[in-house]
Amino acid sequence: MLNAPGSMEMAFSQPTMSLINLLAYPWEGTLAEKTSPLAPEDWRALLEEAEKRALTLTLYYRLRVAHGEALVPEWVWEHLQTVYLAATARNMVMLHHAAGILRALQERGIEVIVLKGLYLVEQVYPEIGLRTFSDLDLLVRREQLADALTLMQNQGYRLSTWYDPQAQNTDIKHLPPLEKAQHPTLELHWSILEEDEPFEIETAGLWERAVETTIAGVKTRALDSEDFLLHLALHFTYQHRLRGGLRNLYDIAEVLEQRMARMNWQKLLATAQQWGAQRVTWLTFQLVEGITRVTAPKEVMTALLPEGADSYAVGAALEQAGSLDDAWAGLTPDLAAFSAAGFFGKIKLLIQRVFISHRVLAREYNINPASPLIMVYYLARVRDLWRRYARSGWRMVAGEEEALAGADFEQQNTRLREWMRGTGKF
Repeated sequence: MLNAPGSMEMAFSQPTMSLINLLAYPWEGTLAEKTSPLAPEDWRALLEEAEKRALTLTLYYRLRVAHGEALVPEWVWEHLQTVYLAATARNMVMLHHAAGILRALQERGIEVIVLKGLYLVEQVYPEIGLRTFSDLDLLVRREQLADALTLMQNQGYRLSTWYDPQAQNTDIKHLPPLEKAQHPTLELHWSILEEDEPFEIETAGLWERAVETTIAGVKTRALDSEDFLLHLALHFTYQHRLRGGLRNLYDIAEVLEQRMARMNWQKLLATAQQWGAQRVTWLTFQLVEGITRVTAPKEVMTALLPEGADSYAVGAALEQAGSLDDAWAGLTPDLAAFSAAGFFGKIKLLIQRVFISHRVLAREYNINPASPLIMVYYLARVRDLWRRYARSGWRMVAGEEEALAGADFEQQNTRLREWMRGTGKF
């Protein structure tokens, strides 16, 4: 069983703590006292940790801002520069494709708001090589979604799986990824969060508050600073369950550092309350402060969580964000719930996981849900679930310590998400 969540030192390994200490804001200060004790083997461990945590470019950026290249071994600086130059080249290609897509949508009269990595690269970080991103995320008005899809299909993009535009699709927030050979994946959103989640995000408000920006030389729109921060918080802390590296927290720290003085905190608070995202935002800001040392105003933190700080939630979130344990990689929330359920609870979970709706099954296997073959794919799902999870499930049934610890860890994540939704507590 996991111990009660604790401090940063309990949540992170020593190499990670060294990296966090090195990356702590403010970045303009001297690095001599932080780098002088590091031996060559320490730098190797630091680089390995930065790669695991998706922080290699952040480390390069931090050293360069503080003119720290003379303080690190030459081979370390050469490695970081190589990674930076590769990221720059890749992002130049990504932005080239983004420009073509934005112009095509604009010419068709389709309005766009750029999201996440595309906006961070162009409008938050000072250079395009300081932050990688894997796909192009664009928000379009729902009533223009069909036109946008047709336009992209005419340009050679294809839906990666089945999609029925007539269905409610409340469990997704964007079309299935659009793919084209030698081009980045494109995701056309109509919302920034799935509609079946317990948050009240009014997309119309996002459009009303959107601001003008320029991406890849094309004038378009972006979320305003307050909505953007809230989106980043929801995306990492809630949607992605605090997984995927610590880079997301440094994204938020960079936005806060740049825009703290002109942030409309009352608007952020009002929007967070409207969405029901106060706890998610509070917890995200707590993590940002703990890891990067960038702090939101105290009065904002108090307004977000007037009942007072929840140290257990923070400790649990640190553990979740800090884990890189491969022994837990094969576990899912459902599998963790399965381990804790009684006999009939296990049967119920199995039925729920196998017999998902035709619509969801169709997306998973790229088949028309009206096809008479749809029932065959439930057998395929049983086969695939067995292949993916039988080993982990058996390890839990057999009582293996690592597997049980992993199940506890996933159950902790579930409790944390319930706390963020305001439907549960530790």
